[in-house]
Amino acid sequence: MRKKDKKSKKKSKEGEQRRESFHQKDSKIKMLSKVDELKFQAIKSLSEGNLDDAIYNAEQIIRLAILADMPSYIKEQEDFINSIAKDVQKDYLINEIKKASKSLNEMYDKLVSSNQTSQAHEIVKGFKNRYQDMPFFDSIETVKELIEKDKKIWIQHITSLEDE
Repeated sequence: MRKKDKKSKKKSKEGEQRRESFHQKDSKIKMLSKVDELKFQAIKSLSEGNLDDAIYNAEQIIRLAILADMPSYIKEQEDFINSIAKDVQKDYLINEIKKASKSLNEMYDKLVSSNQTSQAHEIVKGFKNRYQDMPFFDSIETVKELIEKDKKIWIQHITSLEDE
């Protein structure tokens, strides 16, 4: 009888271990499924321009990844949030540069019309020096217009000075 008891206990332990292993795998599959769903929602929110929801979903993924000890998912979502932050910062800077270039354009026109072309040119030159390190600076339409206008007027001004 004892041998049978030992064998049944052993089989019982093995069965419990299999069930536990199955439940762990099942819960991991459910978690991965939830992570995939959240990833889809995050990307969808981002594509719709809803940054708050995209970040919220990424944060939810990070929480799940912490619970499941999945550091690669944590890193992936941190990178996702950082890329959103960079895009937001870039958009903010582009808007600020657009505003500055519009206001500089008005000031430039006033200075040129009052025969202060050198001052107007120096202002545009300072503006370019301030923002030229930003890779998107030259691609902003209002900036391109201001710089082109300054080039033309400056060349005319230099030419007129030489003629005198």
